[in-house]
Amino acid sequence: MAAIRPHVRADRFLVNEIFYSVQGEGASIGLPAIFLRLQVCNLTCQWCDTRYTWDPLHPDYSHYQSVGLEELLPRLTGYPCRRLIITGGEPLLHTAAIEKLLEQLGNEWVVEIETNGTLPGSALIRERCQLNISPKLPSARNRAKTIKPAVLNLLTNSRDPWFKFVVSGREDYAAMVNIIEQCHLPKERIIVMPEGQDAGTLAEHALEIVELVKESGYRLLPRLHVMLYGNRRGV
Repeated sequence: MAAIRPHVRADRFLVNEIFYSVQGEGASIGLPAIFLRLQVCNLTCQWCDTRYTWDPLHPDYSHYQSVGLEELLPRLTGYPCRRLIITGGEPLLHTAAIEKLLEQLGNEWVVEIETNGTLPGSALIRERCQLNISPKLPSARNRAKTIKPAVLNLLTNSRDPWFKFVVSGREDYAAMVNIIEQCHLPKERIIVMPEGQDAGTLAEHALEIVELVKESGYRLLPRLHVMLYGNRRGV
């Protein structure tokens, strides 16, 4: 079922949750970080572990707040950390509000944005932020178009792009290689992650593709937060 998208405003955030943890995925894995999880997504991945941000049938779907910048800033600065990860949902649906937040944060802040690679964001975001781009593969079973070469090309030319592919098996891996080659994604910035919401599934999917990774030279990384906490929220 397609999500009923709440109205996204330029001066407010639809905040699902804010918490302090360690980055569980990608190039910054293991680093302490503040997570700002936003509501709403333009895709409907079947294995999504944050369905509560976009699926109106999820029992926790309505548990979000509309938060203004003046309220958000004190909540972020109260943590002993200056690495902010904006996730979702799809954060780039909130591009205008994120731009205002970036203007308020000092240069000491490192800002990462987790995005599915279908939206371009803005010039300010592409210049200021580390973009963790996760193009969706066949196992996600999206009805909408998930690979947009023109958008991926734009994101590739941002200041600090990383491409994270969630892979559940050999079919996904073959699709990933095809995307990398067709879109000319930089090999040194490719991260392969096994799909799974528990440690056992992560290991199973990782073992299915590890030999392929060794042959290709890509980087295989776990989902650290799943290994530590399973599918719990806010950790």
